[in-house]
Amino acid sequence: MFSERRVVAFALTAFASFAALTARAQTTEGSLRGYLRDEQNAVLPGATVTATGAAQARTFSATSDGQGLFRILNLPPDTYSLTAELQGFAKTVRQNVVVRAGLNLSVDFGMKIGTLEQVIDVTAEAPLLETSRSGQAVNVSGEMAQSIPLGFQKHWSEFLRMSPGAVTRDGTTNQAPVFYVHGAGIVSSSTLVDGADMTSAINPWLGYSALPSDTVADVQIKTGGFDASAPLGMGSAANVVIRSGGNKLRGSATYTYAPTKWIDNNTSGGTPESANLTQPEASISGPIQKDKWWFMASYRHRGGGFSIGRPADQIADMKALDPNFTPFDRVIGANIFFAKVNGNLKPGQEFSAFYNRDSTPYESDGPFNTGKFQKTIIGGWGYSARLTSSWNSWLTSRLAFSWNNKGAITGVTDLAPTSRPVFRTVIPSGGRLTGVTQRATLGNILAATNNPYTKWTVTGDMTAFRSSGFGTHEIQVGVFLQPHMTRLDTINYTGTASGIALEELVFRDANNPAGGTIPFHRRIYDAPSGVLAKGHFADNAIYVQDSWRPVPRLAVNLGLRVDHVTRNDDLFTLELQDSYEVGPRAGINYFLTADQRNAVRVSFMRVHDAPNINAQSASGAGTQGSGAQTIGFKDLYDLDFNGTFETTFVTPAASPVSPNRVIDPKYHQPYADELSFGYRRQLSGRISVDVGYQSRNYKDRTALVEQNGIYEGTVFKGFRNESQNEIFLLTNNQWNYPVYRALELVVTRQGTRFQGVASYTRVFPKMAGTWQPNDPASYIQPTAFELTQGLPSNDNRSASLGNGYATGTSSIEWMNHIARVAAAWHTPWKFLVSGSYSFQKGRWSGPIFTRIAAADPQFGTPTVRLSNGRVVSNPLATTLRFANATRSDGQYLLAPIHQINFRVGREFDLGRERKIGVNFDVFNLPNMGRFQSFLSGADQLFSTNYGRGGEVQPPRSAQLEVRFSF
Repeated sequence: MFSERRVVAFALTAFASFAALTARAQTTEGSLRGYLRDEQNAVLPGATVTATGAAQARTFSATSDGQGLFRILNLPPDTYSLTAELQGFAKTVRQNVVVRAGLNLSVDFGMKIGTLEQVIDVTAEAPLLETSRSGQAVNVSGEMAQSIPLGFQKHWSEFLRMSPGAVTRDGTTNQAPVFYVHGAGIVSSSTLVDGADMTSAINPWLGYSALPSDTVADVQIKTGGFDASAPLGMGSAANVVIRSGGNKLRGSATYTYAPTKWIDNNTSGGTPESANLTQPEASISGPIQKDKWWFMASYRHRGGGFSIGRPADQIADMKALDPNFTPFDRVIGANIFFAKVNGNLKPGQEFSAFYNRDSTPYESDGPFNTGKFQKTIIGGWGYSARLTSSWNSWLTSRLAFSWNNKGAITGVTDLAPTSRPVFRTVIPSGGRLTGVTQRATLGNILAATNNPYTKWTVTGDMTAFRSSGFGTHEIQVGVFLQPHMTRLDTINYTGTASGIALEELVFRDANNPAGGTIPFHRRIYDAPSGVLAKGHFADNAIYVQDSWRPVPRLAVNLGLRVDHVTRNDDLFTLELQDSYEVGPRAGINYFLTADQRNAVRVSFMRVHDAPNINAQSASGAGTQGSGAQTIGFKDLYDLDFNGTFETTFVTPAASPVSPNRVIDPKYHQPYADELSFGYRRQLSGRISVDVGYQSRNYKDRTALVEQNGIYEGTVFKGFRNESQNEIFLLTNNQWNYPVYRALELVVTRQGTRFQGVASYTRVFPKMAGTWQPNDPASYIQPTAFELTQGLPSNDNRSASLGNGYATGTSSIEWMNHIARVAAAWHTPWKFLVSGSYSFQKGRWSGPIFTRIAAADPQFGTPTVRLSNGRVVSNPLATTLRFANATRSDGQYLLAPIHQINFRVGREFDLGRERKIGVNFDVFNLPNMGRFQSFLSGADQLFSTNYGRGGEVQPPRSAQLEVRFSF
């Protein structure tokens, strides 16, 4: 086994060795390349090509080589004018070349004999299509995103709405929407900000990084064919390029206002899921030392409140249960800062650094809470520094460092009250009672958690360009080092006044909440608080890749990334994982025509999940442990509702002395094998079309396989180690895996006055394989495995106990049809008219459940008494059953979700480069009230919530935005 220090040393040594070969790593900015030829098509070496950007403080230039090829790297996103000059030839100029984040464009020049005083303007449209990479990506400029009403939260990740294969769930409880990409789970993405990894170590949800609007210059969101230098993650890879300062002092001030009275109600008789907003922002940029050092700083205050969506019948029940209950809003108040400095240390060396603080506190009570019980703080701090060096015309290098502590903390207003969930009815299972159809939570939430994480990252790469008779090579080698990520999970249980943390209640009369309730279950923890997990983990990678052009129209990409992932539980003093993850990449990008307007692409990659995701705890809550520490507890049940809690189940604590996990020594990162191919075409009018096919197999997901149970045939007999209940093997799921297949279409328009993006995705999902061992369904209904719709969540935070009788409706990432269009028209007289429309096919319900009157005796008695006298539940004594022959049969669909947003605005020129803009936005214009998820029990035939949707889309609302800039 390698120690962490030896791994880092090995990676740095390998990097130094490969430096002799040199390399090219993925750039956060864009690049240009092209050939210069004369009228006889002969190549022109020694010509100078200069790029001048509209918002850049300096120019960028390159000289064509012996084959007439020029390359300009690390171009900030902007609109450029390109000028080609060579003695004996007329100066040639191409205007309006739009460079985007991470995009490689080819711009060829045909030069005519003449003098440099002569100027030839090329009127042909500039190229739009990626020339080097075969992956899938969508670019959205900061200007375009600010012009289109994508979402009321105004988070930079709203750009994902324009990406094919992305499914969204809109809510108001967080500062950003939730996105799922190509079947990946909610937290399987990565976030690069100016090339620095700002992905949270707690989970890679994009919402952990918040930025003021005027901070962002451009965003490229990759959804397939990831570069080998990108951080691990199977969902999307977001590359956010930050604005830089220039030689002129520039700034802006924006005020967004959306009061409660501008919000409609799309929940008849209930309360909508909406947000009121008061959001001032400001930014300023300019020179520190003209032509050498520049700065940019921005600020956002996010204030307002989130209302909680509740249907009318639930509000009525909550008022009957708690006469003092009144629907309330959740308050948010956050200050978000960003600051950046960049400049030239010396010719050929550029330095940049930034600071980001986005710690965001907000009240986070759920729809069942009858009072304000909890508050959450998400986000944190992030720092980055980067040095980019150009050593000569063919060699560059980059070294970067970043750190962040973005995480989540949940606080409770008062730990004394007991958490008291109330249910309409109960069902027996395994000698216990389980609540069905929750109606409210009285008193408190169950617990508060604190999950601080830290992560620091060092990346290094070199870039070399080689040209020969066999074409050109851009060889990449680099290191991606995250040698020490840490976590500490603590929990505080409520109910400190009585010692009872949880007391579950049921209606005396299922049809009359005012008739009172009966407690049927109490839980008492051995301690009121404790450390659940403490650990550290690492991901140290080396990668090599080559973009080879044997001929100008063909780019062949070959790459390999090797990650060494380790995990250590610092409570158990135990190594959980020590694995090498090998991720090959291959791709072809070929232009069918010499004008570079028709291209085909093919790519394959094996990409592993983010390193912080593949971790589980004893409670299945996704902590970085081997079962780590859990607090023991007693469950007391009143099975006959006579007021006496006569039945007791003891769940022993897990600790280093008595662990409830066994670690598979071959435990490793889950991964996805992706195959993608497609056709791209650039049409006149700066329109581009991409149609493609995407295939992903999600393999080796995290699994828990029970090891302690004793089974004789189909009869449960107890536990081998009677000091514990279930003891799980933490391993990889070799038995089943989700399959994602999709057809995708993307159309973009990048005109001067009109810009737009449209996409359509048709998804064909299924679950391949068979039951996981020890899944109760594998004993009880073994032939019901088939699942081609309504798949469960593909999220590795929580270890799977199987795919059987764990109730819960399907996950949103498997929607079958997704269509979107967004466009902005800058009309004459400086008016702006823009809008967006999205369509998502309704969610499948997931497998439908029924129940039998009593547990089937062929699987044993409902409870088993161990030889030490302790009584445990029989996991096979469940009364749940799939209602149909297979899990696919009998599922139902929610109605599709439509979202129409609209903006009208005007910009006023005040002179001296001062402007003021006024915009008015309307979100969900038709005020549709479609469901985005399901109520608890919506998949259970015996629940009064069967067939009922939940989480209504946010209602129609309006925002006023006033922006001053200079």
